Amino acid sequence: MFVGLGFAVYAGVEAFAFTHYLADFGHVSWSISVAYGIAVIVDVILTSTLVFMLRRSRIGSRRSDSLIHVLILYTVNTGLLTSIVSIAVFVFALMLPGNLIYAGISIVGAKLYANSVLAVINSRSAINDKFTDDFTSLRLEHLSSPYLSGNLC
Repeated sequence: MFVGLGFAVYAGVEAFAFTHYLADFGHVSWSISVAYGIAVIVDVILTSTLVFMLRRSRIGSRRSDSLIHVLILYTVNTGLLTSIVSIAVFVFALMLPGNLIYAGISIVGAKLYANSVLAVINSRSAINDKFTDDFTSLRLEHLSSPYLSGNLC
């Protein structure tokens, strides 16, 4: 991950310090392509590892396995669109180095990363409400106990 950051910093310094015209920006696109290629690899490794660990943590209980299945779906869905956009930037930076179409797609990719983080944060309460609803709906007045009703004799 830090290697990709290094390539991105190199591309930024190279673009601002040594590029005088927009047409000269093509010689920097290889480093942007490498940075996005590393980002795709890291995304796939992290998502695969998380899905593997979640699948291993199933214990056979229907309720916990259902929660793990929902977490796996959220993991794959939040990383899938951002990985597709990163692959598109990677391919366009390699195939069209003189064209800045990859810069426009990378702007969309940055916004998608932010939206996926916000979606995960917002979904936490929905997942929590869905799986804790059965435990919080217990009503004490339906229990018949001498300690609760006051008849101790």
